[in-house]
Amino acid sequence: MRKLYFLSFLFFASCFSESNVEIGSGKTFIRYFNGGGRDEAIAFAETEDKGLIILANTSHIIDGLTSTSIKLIKTDEQGNKEWSKLYSPATGSYEGSGLLVLPGNDGYVVVGEYLNSNLSQLLTIAIGTDGEKIPAKEKFYPATNQLRGRAIEAIKDDAGKVLSYFVLAEIINPTGPENMMLAEITHADLSISWTRKYGAGQTGELSVLNKLFTVASGKDAANKPIYKAVWAGNITRQGESDMRIIKTTQDRQNVDFDLQIGNPGFNENANDICRFGFGYALTGSTNESTTGTQDILFQRLGEDGSVLSKQSFIIRSNVKNGELEVQGNKTGNGLAVTQDGGLLLIGTVPSNEGLEFGRGKNDLYLIKMNAFGEVAWQKSIGSRDEDVGVAALQASDGGYLLLGTSLFAGLETVLLIKTDNNGNIN
Repeated sequence: MRKLYFLSFLFFASCFSESNVEIGSGKTFIRYFNGGGRDEAIAFAETEDKGLIILANTSHIIDGLTSTSIKLIKTDEQGNKEWSKLYSPATGSYEGSGLLVLPGNDGYVVVGEYLNSNLSQLLTIAIGTDGEKIPAKEKFYPATNQLRGRAIEAIKDDAGKVLSYFVLAEIINPTGPENMMLAEITHADLSISWTRKYGAGQTGELSVLNKLFTVASGKDAANKPIYKAVWAGNITRQGESDMRIIKTTQDRQNVDFDLQIGNPGFNENANDICRFGFGYALTGSTNESTTGTQDILFQRLGEDGSVLSKQSFIIRSNVKNGELEVQGNKTGNGLAVTQDGGLLLIGTVPSNEGLEFGRGKNDLYLIKMNAFGEVAWQKSIGSRDEDVGVAALQASDGGYLLLGTSLFAGLETVLLIKTDNNGNIN
């Protein structure tokens, strides 16, 4: 069994705000952001100036009712906040799910959901690099079926210019077996060019992830590029959950494939997907364990969605009492492709004081794999409070950026960590 290392740190109440107490200058850092509400981290990306843009949802209770707004936080390269903006409707709530950074310092696009009374609508918002909404580019789309926007990806020409966007949505409480919608929207004004619904024969509870990929597929008669869309999610039927991956051609009803991935008798759930090699990688959780708890699940898929390899991680501590399994549910939440062709997996694991593992409640967990999916190292990072890993990416300087949500004194807070390329905080 490979030796398990862990790294711990403390959060200090004196730093618990979106204002930076001390401007950082080191290569690694810890930052947390909160504006007084409950802030849940959703996604992040590196910007052209090597800073970061963070997508979060923030909620407040007003007159006994919960109101949710989308929040964007822009930081510099050292994680110091440059600005923070809230986006909300005149009535109802906004919730963000997907984030896209546009090339050429052209701003950002957020996709999500507009909720008002019992109505849910697909939401897209175009935002400038200063955090201001772009006029006439805040759209929500009425539909016969209620929609929850989940993911967005740019469609570009051969020179890298953005032509339009694929947008993916869940159909909430569908009246038929079609439970997903893919749309193409224009770059100019975010208007819808076409929509297609999918999911025939896949009745059951559905969720789709906030990632969407495009695959070039030749050109049409007018020499316009044709693209395919790939996304993933979960399907639950008769009390059993399986992962799911879908691929289809632009503006076409038929799919290239729509595959369920799972073992009969077990629940396997996907939380993130990324490109890996010539195919894809999925991470999530599986209860395929003798203890009945969830373990981190990692699967490599081919270009056709077939499973190439599968691995579950049973987290153990050898600090005390030998190599004993850490009990409780562990989940893989995010994947990041690394500069060496490998992957960094970020997850969440429970702490165990009896085994001297972790700092308290739940901690972030990192698994570094090489290009063959073999584990190079594993580490936990956490405070004495509840910490949940959300997403990871490798920074331009080779270090790793980690996004999470920390529950501090009952208040959810966005957590941002920068480690070196070995997962250490100096």
